[in-house]
Amino acid sequence: MDDQRLDVLRGVIKETKVDSKDDDKDEKKEDIFEKKVQFQCELCGLCEMCQYKGKDPPFVKNLLQFSESCYVMVDPFTPRQAKFGNNFLVLGGECDACHVTVCVDCSLYFTKRFCVKCAQFNINEFPKDVQSRIVKLADSYAKQKSR
Repeated sequence: MDDQRLDVLRGVIKETKVDSKDDDKDEKKEDIFEKKVQFQCELCGLCEMCQYKGKDPPFVKNLLQFSESCYVMVDPFTPRQAKFGNNFLVLGGECDACHVTVCVDCSLYFTKRFCVKCAQFNINEFPKDVQSRIVKLADSYAKQKSR
């Protein structure tokens, strides 16, 4: 028998564990669900840790690709289902005009994300049905700000 193996049997040295592929897979899977990204809306102050910022969240299993870079987290209110990629929440993204980070309540997505301030400033550039959404969003934002 080899001397190192005898030392392991005697308890003199600990046996080194060989990394298995299954352990790496489990570790990567858990790593995906770890909240590492800080999100903070610059208009209302909503602050939350989330799992991902970008267009291709790893936990949606290549079922979805966002057209903008956004902050995404796994929905904490639903059980995790590995087969489905629909248990997520989009917290917000960056305004395309002024580049501030805004939540979905303080912004409008119409081909690109716009904060309520930039949407109001450029309201005439949007179609009529979107203009009415901007007016509602601005009213809601004004009420929230006055509290």
